[in-house]
Amino acid sequence: DGLLLSDAFVFLAPPSGSDPLTLHHVNPGSGPEAGGTMVSLVVTGLESTDATIRFGGTVAPIESVNLDTNEIVVTAPPGVGTVPVQIDSADDSDALAQAFSYVSAPVIASVSPTVGTMDGGEVVSIYGNNLTTTPEVMIGALPAQVLNADDGLIRVRTPPGSPGAADVRVITDVGETVLEN
Repeated sequence: DGLLLSDAFVFLAPPSGSDPLTLHHVNPGSGPEAGGTMVSLVVTGLESTDATIRFGGTVAPIESVNLDTNEIVVTAPPGVGTVPVQIDSADDSDALAQAFSYVSAPVIASVSPTVGTMDGGEVVSIYGNNLTTTPEVMIGALPAQVLNADDGLIRVRTPPGSPGAADVRVITDVGETVLEN
């Protein structure tokens, strides 16, 4: 009854003084196509804070470098697909192939039915794309109960509401979308 968080910790060998630059780990390994995810890199052999990080060839802004803990924190740039992450220093470089995956933000195409009682409790289907990444659904200002979700469909039970039109908002780990009414 435990929870396994795969690759959540990295053991490093003690430094030998002239270790080659090595990129060991990228965490998290995914984020939205729009970029903006704070990503921690575990790097050994870096001897100064002067480095360049690239996600699939695009430079990632460095937020912090801690040589004592071998950690560099960067902001993932925008991108698509699964890309290598590369570090370049004045003397060396290293990369991890297919180290970061860009995930598409959710898109709502339609909602059915489009009417229900103020008491809530109606089952509503939300159709679209990229809907499965831990969805949260708001109808108006209140959360709807998610019954099930897959990439193209989320079924929810509506919350109570006030008379009139309400927006439907789908929020996932990689973004959100609103179908305004």
